[in-house]
Amino acid sequence: HKKESTMKRKGMSFALPLRFPKKKGKRIFEVDFLRGVAIFLMVIIHACYSLGYGIDGFFVLPKDCPEWIKQSQGFFKFIFFAITRPDGAKSMVFSPYGYNLNTNLFCLEAFFAGAFMFLSGISCSFSQSNAKRAIGLAYVSALMTILFETLSAFMGINFHIWLGILHSLAFALIVYSIFDHFFQEWWQHLLFVLPLTAINFFTMLKAYPNNKMLILNPYAAKNAFDWFSNVSGLLVGRFRYGDDYFPPFLITLVVFLGGIVGKTLYKNKKSLLPEDFPTAWAKPIIFIGKHTLIIYLSHQVIIYIILALVLLPMGARIRGF
Repeated sequence: HKKESTMKRKGMSFALPLRFPKKKGKRIFEVDFLRGVAIFLMVIIHACYSLGYGIDGFFVLPKDCPEWIKQSQGFFKFIFFAITRPDGAKSMVFSPYGYNLNTNLFCLEAFFAGAFMFLSGISCSFSQSNAKRAIGLAYVSALMTILFETLSAFMGINFHIWLGILHSLAFALIVYSIFDHFFQEWWQHLLFVLPLTAINFFTMLKAYPNNKMLILNPYAAKNAFDWFSNVSGLLVGRFRYGDDYFPPFLITLVVFLGGIVGKTLYKNKKSLLPEDFPTAWAKPIIFIGKHTLIIYLSHQVIIYIILALVLLPMGARIRGF
């Protein structure tokens, strides 16, 4: 009080802050940029699915539907299969408009999905709240499953996501947060990664005979042993189920690899690029990279709203209504 009075007598203002502002960590340009690119590509492939299969899934088209809509559906189905299937467009059950079914762009999905998980692992090495993020992501992904199961039951769209990219990322973050709580050193993470790599390698050899992943019928379980076999098989990636599936054990491996890179190359939590590196040109991608979860959760809603605005005036109706 004496110091404050002295300052007032000298004409100096004195303000007592109500709270100390929380210091924000400095963003790492290349991590945000690459994450933004990965999410952008993910949005593109999801748009291909919506424009190919989503139209028939959520809408009932009129009999006099314009031919260009049917042709565009065939094109987007072709692109979606070429990117998301290990054997490329050969997975298609029909040959739309003479497209080359030997086209295989599966490397693109492996890149953008793998890059996103890897960068999430790097981010985990910076954060002290991985458990909180994991629980929040698990909650969101569970709500997503409930939503699509409800829509499938009442609208007949037959769309199921049990272990999609968000589910598997939540699983990986839970494992990472528990392990990192007890073992923080990068070499300890590496020791954990080695057996996890072996499990994933031998599982993938068995899961992809003739480049086709085995499909699970979850309703075929006859007893508790079958149920356990199905659940464990889905976790390690021995087979898949649903319209969006990523093996949780494989995603956990990629996240831990990213964490190791974060603990070594980014141990000072600073960008590897020079300080004068120009970044203004990348603002749109950086924005996407900073808001990945919001964009991931909202982009499909936006796509279907646009489809409704285009198709409903043409005489289409929403399935189930």
